[in-house]
Amino acid sequence: MGPRPRASGLAIASLILGLLALPSCGATGLIGLILGIVALSIISTSTEPLGGRGAAIWGIVLSAVGMVLSVVLVLSAILMPALVAARGQARSVAVMAQGKQLAMGMLMYADEHEGRLPDPKTWPNEIDAYAVNQAFDNQGRMVWAMNEALGGVRTGEIADPARTVLLFAVESGSAAAGGPELLADQPPTRYGYVVVFVDGHVERVLHPDAPDRLVWDPSGEGGGSGSVQY
Repeated sequence: MGPRPRASGLAIASLILGLLALPSCGATGLIGLILGIVALSIISTSTEPLGGRGAAIWGIVLSAVGMVLSVVLVLSAILMPALVAARGQARSVAVMAQGKQLAMGMLMYADEHEGRLPDPKTWPNEIDAYAVNQAFDNQGRMVWAMNEALGGVRTGEIADPARTVLLFAVESGSAAAGGPELLADQPPTRYGYVVVFVDGHVERVLHPDAPDRLVWDPSGEGGGSGSVQY
């Protein structure tokens, strides 16, 4: 048996750089890829026995895979916040659309009941005939609550309908009616609390002290709220 062919240093270097391609976020990948290709060329044309073909091939493969995965990971890291923000925005818009449907049902109910709003304990059932009822989630849990201070109140007697809370989005499983105590300590998204007012419009209330600034008393006592109107 003849002497064992010496391994190509370029092939070994390519393999090492290929192994480091992913941990280095692709920084060594391009060099490893080039060295592997050069090593294969030298091994194929060498006039003396030269080993390392396998190392060169693995160096090329690992370098290429490391570069591709690094690009994917970097792009994911860059795009993920934007995707999360877009998802939050889409959810906020969907919740506001639900609130709009519920507002229509509540006002239609009042129109046919001498201007009186429904019973806070049974309002989801009472408005069911007037609009698509979206007060529940897929598991049948309440996700909207009525301002309990408005039960049986005539809409025409409410001092400030544009700022008085009628309905508000709540955490799944909350009570069907209540006051600001049902609002989460922090808005469910950075877009704020979603609130339906007596005049039928929907807002995303952005102020962190929104529970204290919204008008809950039908007599009109209370403050206003900073919001984005829908």
